[in-house]
This record gives sequence, structure tokens and C-alpha cells, in this order.
Amino acid sequence: MKGVNIMEKNDISFSIDKTKFNFRVACIIEKDGVVLLHKKKQDDFWNLLGGRLKCMETCEEAIKRELKEELGATCDNVKLISVCENYFEFGGSDFHEMLVLYKVQLTAGIDNENIEDKIEIKWFNKDELDNIEIKPEFVKKLLLNGEDNFEWIVNNEIDNENK
Repeated sequence: MKGVNIMEKNDISFSIDKTKFNFRVACIIEKDGVVLLHKKKQDDFWNLLGGRLKCMETCEEAIKRELKEELGATCDNVKLISVCENYFEFGGSDFHEMLVLYKVQLTAGIDNENIEDKIEIKWFNKDELDNIEIKPEFVKKLLLNGEDNFEWIVNNEIDNENK
């Protein structure tokens, strides 16, 4: 297909001209009133742990794989809490992302020796969340207000009128 660039083998992620599409999973990890967030070391914002779905992988399999890859951790009590059509700009590209959000419980502690070199992780008290930048922006509200009811969210951080 002309103008299409597959980003990484097996990832459900591709580019069409200057727009990138991702199918991503992420999770809320909360313990004793604190939440775990991560960021790439070069970024100035935090986000939920997760990553791209691979072809022929379920979303639940993907979140478990990502936690193993990023933290050396395992999880259970995987609960679907939200699906988001997420539109945003990053690195000079517009992104169209399908984001599936879960809440999970870690079954084993984080293996600090297995944390990916390119990321930083940190536990935050909920009262600290107002003082940090979290992407996507709606995640902060979700973390502060809880996630009792399943939601389908459309999060558009791109000003379409100026495009």
C-alpha cells in the first residue's frame, strides 16, 4: 500500500503519510493509595505502563507481556475499565490510537534489574498527580476519580479546525 510504513514487525502500528496509528494497551496499577506511572527518560510527561498490541495477541495477553518486558513483573485480576479513541500530536506527527485500559494487581514485586533501560518508573500519591503532566490528559481524572464504570472515551487533543 503506497504511503504505508509498518513500524515494528508484528505490532499493530503503522504510518500513513504523516499520521500514525497505534493499537495500544495500558494499565492502572494501584497499591495502598499510590499509583505506578512510567516515562521514557527523554520525555517530560508520565503515562500508564503498557505498549502496542501484536498481531494475533489478545489485549489481556499484551498487557501481561508488556509488564513482564518493562518491569519483570506478573499480574492478575485484570479488569477492563475503558476503551479510548485517542487523537494526539507527538514528535511532529498526528496519532490515531485505540487504547484499551485495564486495572491490574501485581502478583510479584517489580524486578528492578529487569526494568527497561529506556524507562523510569515511580509510585505517586494521588495528591501528587495534580503537580505532574500525565498523557493522555484524561488519565489523571481517571486516576483521581476511580474507574468503577466501564467507559468508551473519545480523547481528541488535536485542534482539527487548524489542520
